[in-house]
Amino acid sequence: MHYQCGRNVEENQVYVKEKLKANKAIQKQMANQYKKYSSYKDSGIEWIGEIPSHWKKIKIKHLANGSDTLFLDGDWIESGDIVSDEDNIRYITTGNIGEGKYKEQGNGYITEETFKKLNCTEVFPGDLIISRLNPPIGRACIIPELGKRIVTSVDNVILRPSENYSKNFLRHFFTNPKYNAHTLLEGRGAIMQRISRSILGNIEIVFPPLYEQTAIANFLDQKTTQIDRAIELKEQTIALLKERKQIVIQELVTGKWRIENGELKMRDKAELKDSGVEWIGEVPKEWEMTSVKHLLSIPITDGPHSTPVLYDEGIPFISAEAIKNNKIDFDKKRGYISQKDHEEFCRKYKPKTGDIYMVKSGATTGNIAMVEVDFEFSIWSPLAVFRAKDNILDNKYLFYSLLAPYFKKGVELKWSFGTQQNIGMGVLSNLPLIVAPLSKQQTIVHHIEQESTKIDRAISLQEQEIEKLKELKATLIDSAVTGKIKV
Repeated sequence: MHYQCGRNVEENQVYVKEKLKANKAIQKQMANQYKKYSSYKDSGIEWIGEIPSHWKKIKIKHLANGSDTLFLDGDWIESGDIVSDEDNIRYITTGNIGEGKYKEQGNGYITEETFKKLNCTEVFPGDLIISRLNPPIGRACIIPELGKRIVTSVDNVILRPSENYSKNFLRHFFTNPKYNAHTLLEGRGAIMQRISRSILGNIEIVFPPLYEQTAIANFLDQKTTQIDRAIELKEQTIALLKERKQIVIQELVTGKWRIENGELKMRDKAELKDSGVEWIGEVPKEWEMTSVKHLLSIPITDGPHSTPVLYDEGIPFISAEAIKNNKIDFDKKRGYISQKDHEEFCRKYKPKTGDIYMVKSGATTGNIAMVEVDFEFSIWSPLAVFRAKDNILDNKYLFYSLLAPYFKKGVELKWSFGTQQNIGMGVLSNLPLIVAPLSKQQTIVHHIEQESTKIDRAISLQEQEIEKLKELKATLIDSAVTGKIKV
């Protein structure tokens, strides 16, 4: 179940409800594959429902009743106390806590001196760490051996349960989609949702005797590993399909493939010449190599650099975050501006169908999209505008040229770094572009789109299969850890 930090609370809640409906359908199918327990009782927990008659319920905080147990927040460690020297104590955060798995990322450490000064709690391999921050809230993993002493951030809870509870069973329980839906509802915060340790600790969960916990955990280890492997193989297929799409674009807009009787064929070496650009290589002899600025009807421009007042209605105002998957996602707009501001901004630049936007600053520098709408909107300064010169360049041919790996390579080689990566409009104007004869450009575009449609359809099928596998995994976990099936 893919919660997204970018979604607001309501969007995540709707998403959860939709997924739980899908999981119910899978659960019905699963009922025919696995046995059920002989008798059930009401758990008294709305989001769990019935459980086997011999199972019990417990508050999460009571899992740590007894000696050598722990249910405690990590430590409040200021950024100024974090160092990068690997010879120190490893500092892990909520970003290291995946859904049932530890994620190796980050390079934060604290010194022994800081550890003593803050009276930190040491995390040991085998401890369960529960994340209180960001969906899925309450996710947990078992900390592996990292070869170093470990501490964790305050938004993680260290759970060291008593010997009556299997850590591996609990790890799976904390990936149960219904549990995650419940913790999401208990979370607080409009932007960054988190749940307090007090509320988390009072959430009730269910469990069988220890031997059954172990059997269920072993069953889920095997089944979820199989599902994860199937998902991984499909993700590899998607990566190969996307690579194929990039190759098609690259080879057609650089002329290394030609179109003959509707089929794509490699061009003979005798038809090629050296482009003079190392990362481009050879191009057809009759094709032109020129700077971007000579192919545009207006110099590359951008949106206003001033920050307008935003409203709940008016003219859509977009920036870099709206450039997604090579399209403009107006759902990601910054907000709305007044008609007066829009008219003022249009003195500098007025959007036109067929214009191409490139992100010129920030983490997504180089991403592009074409204007395919005819309603009014305005753009902000992080977007650079390319408008093809009609008698030289087809705008879709320009779009695919800017999307080609060779052009992206040129952007990457020329961008600079300040607080973030960026590239100037003057630099973009002088980047080299390969231009096919105008009479051939639409044919090239047609074949790119034809091949892309086939590839996109194949990618979509793989994505649908991945979603089904993820729903199967989520439902399997829920059914096993709440006793809906007997394993």
